[in-house]
Amino acid sequence: MTRRNARGRTRGDILAWLLIVLLFVAPLASLIVGMILLAGEEDKRSVVAEPVFATITEAEFVDAVEVTVAMGWSPGVTVKAPSWSGLVTEIGVAPGDAISAGTKLIRVDGVWRVAAPTSTPFYSPVTKASSKSDVAMLNSLLRSFGLDAPGDSWKSTTLSAIRQFALDIGVPDARSVEAWDPAWVLWTPFSEGTVGSVAVSTGQAAPSMGEDVIVGPPQLASASITAKEGLTLPSWEEGDQWVLRTGDISIPVQSTDLVASGADLSTLARALGSTEPEEAQGVVEREVPIQGWQVPVSAVHTDVSGALCVFRGGASGRLDPVVVEAQRGTIGTTRVFGELKATDQVLVNVSEIARSESCG
Repeated sequence: MTRRNARGRTRGDILAWLLIVLLFVAPLASLIVGMILLAGEEDKRSVVAEPVFATITEAEFVDAVEVTVAMGWSPGVTVKAPSWSGLVTEIGVAPGDAISAGTKLIRVDGVWRVAAPTSTPFYSPVTKASSKSDVAMLNSLLRSFGLDAPGDSWKSTTLSAIRQFALDIGVPDARSVEAWDPAWVLWTPFSEGTVGSVAVSTGQAAPSMGEDVIVGPPQLASASITAKEGLTLPSWEEGDQWVLRTGDISIPVQSTDLVASGADLSTLARALGSTEPEEAQGVVEREVPIQGWQVPVSAVHTDVSGALCVFRGGASGRLDPVVVEAQRGTIGTTRVFGELKATDQVLVNVSEIARSESCG
């Protein structure tokens, strides 16, 4: 046999074996692999998911949100001197003291000068010949001092009240005075206030007309709150009661603009007025905590009608739907409100067990 014939036979054998592999071995291998894969899928389908339950936790929620309070300040209200002369012999108030009708503020030449929150300052003596409006304003003031001065017209009771007041503040010959002296009082543009500072001191000459005697604490001209980055303030329209807490101060709030919403900022102003900071840190939280339940996020089911519920484990493996209201929560949990008990366990893998169930 020649070498050429041998090489031809070898090539033929190789082609024959390749043909056998292509026609028989490859399809057989593919069939075997397909049967293995099919068996695996059948095994997967034959595995039935088992219900997984978790306990629930009852808790109080205040929904605290860290905030920054931005503040703008304005000068405090001042109490000005009337027409005085003499020497300041005593100071009756100190920073932080409250001022109201009749508060003894300063003593000049031994006579106390007291706070008078009238609608306008007295600019001249008041006698029985004065205008009806001046007499009415005087009678009202004397009554606020606790004296007997009924009505709006000049009566014997008016003069008696004037003399008693003059006696109380140390006016010489008080029982013989015939008129009201406007120098006995300092007009205050508020019914109640607080002393921020006293602008006079004992031993100095009495301040001239229009000079400061008492300076009120700085006032908050603006105040607003913003949530820290990544946090959200509550929805004020929901009607819940919220408070701003900063330091030891607690203020009811219903808006981010504290001034526009009418929040009482007097406590905040008193606490921070000495330093007048532009910002303060605090929290906004519920005034009264609410009770609720913490459940895993996956336990809350939404049915085709849009209702929300959780499935409570019942007797004999039964699943009892409990309609709930869901609110914000923490990572992995949701807060819900509904007819649940501390001993309840809720279905966690709802998507596997009860995906098509109704909450009704």
